[in-house]
Order: sequence, then structure tokens, then C-alpha cells
Amino acid sequence: PLLPARDTRLALALLRALPGGEAVYGGAELPPPRGGAVPSVINAMEAIDAAEASEERLMLWRRWARLLPPPAATTHPVALPEALLDELHHPQLAQAARHQKRRIASLVPRVNDAIGLADGGDADADWLARWAVAMTSSRPFTMRNLAADGAADGEAPPELLAAFVPFIDMANHDAEPNCVIEGRADAGGETYGVVGLVASRDMEEGEEATISYGATMSNAFMFANFGFAPPPGTPSNANDRLPFPSELAPFSGDALRATLRTHSGRWADDAALLQAALLSLPLTREARSADDDAAATRAAVDWLRETAAAEFTTSLQRDEELLRLHAKGLLDGSPAAGGAAATGDDRWVVALHYRIQRKRLWRLAEE
Repeated sequence: PLLPARDTRLALALLRALPGGEAVYGGAELPPPRGGAVPSVINAMEAIDAAEASEERLMLWRRWARLLPPPAATTHPVALPEALLDELHHPQLAQAARHQKRRIASLVPRVNDAIGLADGGDADADWLARWAVAMTSSRPFTMRNLAADGAADGEAPPELLAAFVPFIDMANHDAEPNCVIEGRADAGGETYGVVGLVASRDMEEGEEATISYGATMSNAFMFANFGFAPPPGTPSNANDRLPFPSELAPFSGDALRATLRTHSGRWADDAALLQAALLSLPLTREARSADDDAAATRAAVDWLRETAAAEFTTSLQRDEELLRLHAKGLLDGSPAAGGAAATGDDRWVVALHYRIQRKRLWRLAEE
């Protein structure tokens, strides 16, 4: 099925097709889909009748739904429990998540009535709605709207559609994917008859088919929209960025180049992380005096240190030690780990991955 980009009507179609309804899964909460727009489930209610389908179609969706991660294993922000929001060590991301959670919760009673779920009197439907938003925010991909071609001005439909294609949406993200998603028009030319994965290069037998979820995503964007960021031990994300405030005075590119020459090779072991740090810094092409550059540098370092002290409740060294202990199987549910690690919720490791990558970029920028 194809719908206008970011349309959430499929949230209800998805709930309608779930085997066993609300009794099958068990739940949780978190942050913002693209552009900060929270999918409005209320707009979905008008499409409930349209969600009816043949038994054959429903069986297809039910088989697909069984492959989805249940709420208790879903790492998308809106599906994370409250304790894990703080474990991200990123207050802005957590704040956006809580705002989205409140919006979803405010819609739950009306959505509940619309789709015929029983009112549990507490968060019984809340977790299911948050999970549905997570699935319908992260699993569709955008495709060109064939019906928009040649349409008259003022009457043109949306240029992009959000496509839900069961099973194809299971393809994982890779910064260097080996497949792309392509659609083939039907005889009328205005809708897609077939949507599929197409290899973009030769592939080895047994190689995982991957796609790109976006070529220029920062880790924060990636986590907010899809619930993951590159884990430590994998290539760093050259598109990651630090949110230096715009009011900071920039320092000159000449001064930065001089620093890189003086410390040639110091950060050569992770070129992608160095690129991310350099592109985060407040720079100017204009010539600056040495005093101005020194003052701008001090201001940037002060901001990094003050923000880290306010947001990072553990050090990078401590987090990396936690990761090593977890890799050895010594931390699962251990009270010694503290924080969310002691809850027994395995998703705390995803939060740990996110904050380690953030702190590594932070440290390099400060250096």
C-alpha cells in the first residue's frame, strides 16, 4: 500500500492485522520522526473502513507482523521505557521523546474506541499505540508518486509517497548498501504494480541485502527515526554532528589547518570521526587575529565542557568499560552496572552505544 509521505493511517491498518491484538505484545516510550513531526494517529480513524481487506491480504500482513520486533524489544525512541531515555545522556532527544509520548497518549482513548480495543484503564493501549507509531514511522520508505507526473498546478497530489511493502521493509541500513528499492508502474502508469529490492552491485551468495535509510543522517537523526546508531567497533559516521550554538564566535579555518599540521597523524586512526568533528566546529573563511581565534577557541571548549558536565552522568571511559564487561557477559541485569543496565532490559546496550559514539565525537572536538 502507498500513502502520502509521513501519513500514519497504516498505524491502524497494522493494529487491525495483528494476530491476537493487544494481548500478544508488552510494552514501553520516546523521540521525533523526520522534521520533528509526530504522526497524528487521530487522522487515521477516517481510514478504518478502508483498512478492511480480503482474508488473503490480512494473512499476508499477519505473517509480516510476526516478524516485527515486539514492543519490549523495540529500540525506536517512542518504544523505549522511561528509564532508558535518561541513559541516552542526550536531554534534547529525551525531551522530544517525552513530548511525542504525551501526544500519543492523548490520542489513545479515541483510537482505542475507533479500532475496538478494550480500555484497560491505564497504559494498556498506550504501549500498543507507541509501538504502532514506532513501526509506522520507521518502516515505510519514500517513493516518487507516479500520479503527480503531469498533474495540473494546484491539483497536484503529493510528490512523494510512503510505501509499506511487507518483507522488503526488513532490509537493514548500510552506509554502503548493495541494494536499492525500485518500483515498476502498472499498465495505467499512475500506480506501482511491483516494488522490490534491486541489487546495485554484484553480490556474493548468502550476502545480506541492505539499503540506505539516508545518505547524510547524523547519529541523533538516525536514533530518533529508526532507534539505532552505529555501534562502537563499526565505522564511525562522518555525517554525525555536534550542536554548537550559533551564537558562538567562529574561529578561522587557517588556525584549524595550522593545528592539524602541528598534530599531523594524531587523529588518523578514525578519519570519519575526524571529519564529523571538523564539520561540527564553528569556522569562518575570514581572517581572524590570533587573539580573536584564541578567544573563540576558549569559548567553544568552555561550551563543550559545560554541556558535557550537564549532560553526561558517566565518563566515556566508564561507558567503554561497561561495554567491555557486557561483551564478556558480565553485566546482564547486574546491579553493579547501575542505571538502566540493572533493570534487565537488554535495550540499555543500544542507549550505551549511542552515548559512547556521542562522547567520542565530543572528546575529539574538544581535543
